[in-house]
Amino acid sequence: MPSCSFLLNTITGWNEPPRARHQIAQALAEFNEVIFVAKNRTGRPGLHRAEIGSGLTVLTPSWPLDYRFRYRLPVANEIYQEWLFGRLAKLHPGVQVVNFDPTATRLAHYFPGYVHFSNDELIGNSKHRFPPVDWYHTACERSVARGARMIAATAPYLVEKYRRFNPRTFEIPLGAPNVADDIITACTPARDPGRMTLGLVGFMGKRTPADLLNKLTGEDCVRLILIGPRDAGFTERLEHPERIDFLGVLRDRTLFETLCRIDVALAPYVPAQINKGGTPNKLWQYLAVGKPVVVTDLPSMRHWRFPPGCVYVAASDEEFPALVRKAYVEDDDEKIRTRIAFARENSWRRRVEQLLRLMDGEDGGMRADDGRASVLT
Repeated sequence: MPSCSFLLNTITGWNEPPRARHQIAQALAEFNEVIFVAKNRTGRPGLHRAEIGSGLTVLTPSWPLDYRFRYRLPVANEIYQEWLFGRLAKLHPGVQVVNFDPTATRLAHYFPGYVHFSNDELIGNSKHRFPPVDWYHTACERSVARGARMIAATAPYLVEKYRRFNPRTFEIPLGAPNVADDIITACTPARDPGRMTLGLVGFMGKRTPADLLNKLTGEDCVRLILIGPRDAGFTERLEHPERIDFLGVLRDRTLFETLCRIDVALAPYVPAQINKGGTPNKLWQYLAVGKPVVVTDLPSMRHWRFPPGCVYVAASDEEFPALVRKAYVEDDDEKIRTRIAFARENSWRRRVEQLLRLMDGEDGGMRADDGRASVLT
C-alpha cells in the first residue's frame, strides 16, 4: 500500500461542492502525497480508493450504517472510528493528519499529534435539531480540541471557542482557488448597460434569502445564475423563475468559466440564520476570477480588509440591491486586475504554507494577542 505525507479526515464526499477541506487537499497535493478520507457510504466494511490526480487519492470507507445516522449515534460512531482509524494507522504509519471531523474522538489514540481544522459551527447547525445529539457533539468537539496539538479555525468566533480547550488555536481564513490564466483572460467588466447578469454559488435552501432574490430579479434586465444544489421547495419561493438559470453543482474549470459570465457575484444570507462560525468560501471563488462581490454583513468578516471595489458589504436586504447596481456600474478592467491579484495573495497555497509553518511550531504571520492571521490587509 502506498505511503502518504498527509491524511485529511472528513465527513464530506469528494464530489460535493468544494469546501475548505477539498481545497486544502488540492493545495497540499501540489507538493505532498495526500489522502482525502471521505464520509462513509453504506455497505460492507471496506476501503475504496480513487486516484484523483497527481499526489491526491480519495479514500471512501463503506460501513453498514449511513453516515448521517452513524456520526450522530455515540456507540455506532465510536465503533466506526475504532475500525477506520485502526485500519488507517496500519496502512499509513507516521502520516500527518489534518482532521475536519469534530466528532473524531478516537483519533488521538491512533494518530497523536493531529491538527484539527474548523471552518464551520457544527453544534446546532443541523436542519433537524435533537438535544441529545447536540450534547454528544458538544462533548466530541471538546475532546477533539483537547487532543489536538494545534487547531486552525477560519473565523474569530471559532478561535475564541476552541481556545478555551486548546491554547494553540489560530485563525487561518479561507483562501482563493487557483484559476488557470486562460480562464481569467476571458473576464471582462460589464459592457451592456441594459443587461445585468448576477451569480450565486451555494446551497439553495432556507438560508438563502428568496425575498432578496425576488427583488433583484424583479427587473427585466436582470438574469440570475444559481450554481449549486437546492431544496425541493426552493423554486416555489421564487417569483421570477423565468429569469433564473439553475445550473446545479459545478466544479473546477466549468465552475470558473461560468463565473466569468456574470457581472456581479452575490453572497446573501438570512441574518437570523447566519452560522456564527461561517465565512463565505464563495467570496474567494468570485474574487479569483475578478468579479465584484456583494455580501451580507457577517460578524466573522468584519476584521477583513479588502481593496476598494472588491467587496461591497450590505448592512441590510434593503441596501443590497443598490450595492449590486453600484458594483455593476463601477466595475472596470483595473478593478478586475486588483481583485485577481488580491485573491492570489490570499490563495489556498498561501494558507497551506501558513498551516505548515504552524505545524512546524512557527507562529509567523500571527498576532500573538489573539492568534489571528495577518494576511488580509
